[in-house]
Amino acid sequence: MSPHAVPSLLGPRPRAPQVVLAIVGALCLAACAPEPTPAPPAPQPSLPKAEPPTTSSSPKPAPAQVAPATAWPTTLAPDAYEPILDAVRANAVLPKVPTIAASSTQRQALVQAKNLSMRLSLRFELALAHSLARNYQENLFPDRSLQVLGLCLESKNVEPLTLKLLAGSLSAEGRFADALAVLEHLTRLTPNDAGLAGPLFVAHWELGQLPQARQALARGLELAPFMPHLELAMGRVLFAEDNAEEALPFLQRATESLPNETEAWYRLALCLDELGETEAAADAHARHARLDQMKEFSIPTNLAPRARREALIAALVQSGDFAGAERERAALLADTGETGD
Repeated sequence: MSPHAVPSLLGPRPRAPQVVLAIVGALCLAACAPEPTPAPPAPQPSLPKAEPPTTSSSPKPAPAQVAPATAWPTTLAPDAYEPILDAVRANAVLPKVPTIAASSTQRQALVQAKNLSMRLSLRFELALAHSLARNYQENLFPDRSLQVLGLCLESKNVEPLTLKLLAGSLSAEGRFADALAVLEHLTRLTPNDAGLAGPLFVAHWELGQLPQARQALARGLELAPFMPHLELAMGRVLFAEDNAEEALPFLQRATESLPNETEAWYRLALCLDELGETEAAADAHARHARLDQMKEFSIPTNLAPRARREALIAALVQSGDFAGAERERAALLADTGETGD
């Protein structure tokens, strides 16, 4: 299907919701007349009587806007995103769903994508298009995601979610500079969206812009202080900037909030090594290796910590790694204070 044939598939385009702009400031219309002077004794021509001055108090000035402690990093021109959107619009098409997928999870997602695409061909709906684009993006088809997002852009309804999905698909294609242009535009549209910090970090990190990556994460943590993935990323940036001492508390909080996150324990272990904390580093390395093995054996993360470790011991025995099973059994007994009797 050619790009020019796509609009004929589209039904009525959804209207953008009305945005209510709050007008801040007070209008003062009170006029104060001068004080009347007493009339001299000599007769004077009759003059209009002056009105007494009003006693209304002057309005309080509007509070000055306080700049945030941090701000989103800006590296590109404000209109740098426009050619990118134009190029995506030019490639707008309803892509064919591939018949072969690498896993059952991908097959299931692509079946859903096929159903959504069939419905989109009959009547364009923005929510369906977003769902289809997200399915393609999550299943490693960013090119098809971009084609669907082109349809969203053609609808003249450029919502923040459309741009977020667009930035994610561009990053998945390795087009980090283009993704950054879209993300910086988003920070102007939705400056208080803490969810932009992660994608901005990825784009700046991949482009080698560590100060900007740190600034984006600082802004995200200012807006949402309890986001462990942002703390993990901040620890990663600080460590890369040879600041292991400042990175340590971020990585420690990340492992506390994300106890099953292998990268958190790996980054913490490297940081502790750098700081000379030998014993704590060894424990972090052991936890990282254990989580890696759990992932290898597909041990569910929703089990209790002890149940996960017991499942790992059983999996090691089944695989024939008796030394590893004994090592994990001894570590479990040591951590719980039990004896092997």
